[in-house]
Amino acid sequence: MKRISFIPILVLACASTYGQIQQVNNGRLDELVFYVGTNSIEYDDESEGSPYLSEAFIPANINGLKETQFVRFNAVESIIELKDMDDVLTLSNSYDYIIELLDGSEKMYETHVFINEDRTTGSSFFEKLHSSEKYTLFLKERIIYTPPKKAKSSYEQDVPGKFKKGRALFYLTDLNLTNDSLMEVPRKKKNFLSLFKGKRKSVEKFMKMEKLKPEKKEDIIRILNFYFRQ
Repeated sequence: MKRISFIPILVLACASTYGQIQQVNNGRLDELVFYVGTNSIEYDDESEGSPYLSEAFIPANINGLKETQFVRFNAVESIIELKDMDDVLTLSNSYDYIIELLDGSEKMYETHVFINEDRTTGSSFFEKLHSSEKYTLFLKERIIYTPPKKAKSSYEQDVPGKFKKGRALFYLTDLNLTNDSLMEVPRKKKNFLSLFKGKRKSVEKFMKMEKLKPEKKEDIIRILNFYFRQ
């Protein structure tokens, strides 16, 4: 399994502002910001599984541009790769993208800055699950890579690297509208209820009555809709 390492190259319609920035001459990608990949080995060739949600490049519309692109999502490194002729490019995490898949799944992805429950931050792509005037709910699928382990003696065998699907996480737009970062939806009931300042008791009562938990898309949506009706 080979990893793409990245050399930053900005590509913008107004690229003349940036002086010595390299440009794509065919104009197909002149409104996207990406990195050009060069092959370097990071994962061993014997690694089991894949870092991608789908190995195949999927047709997609990016930011409403007319040209159809082909993308795939690396869930280990939280990056989006784009196929251009014989090159594999990577969209920059420093810019906002809305990606609508054109494979019939009707899935839509957006890039966002996020804040985890432990207060760590980052930037990644998220599947958009539900949107209303008050909030938007996103899903972050995860794949975890375990490096290979070399045998320490002749009595042991080498253990290949492995990509394993991790627990998916839900994220929300900030309910208090204090910043633009997505926040992780806590799984523990106590931490989840802390999101609903001033209405915690009524939300807790509703969850108990309806037997809802913050672990399913449908339950989270019902809880949030109830909260905003109060």
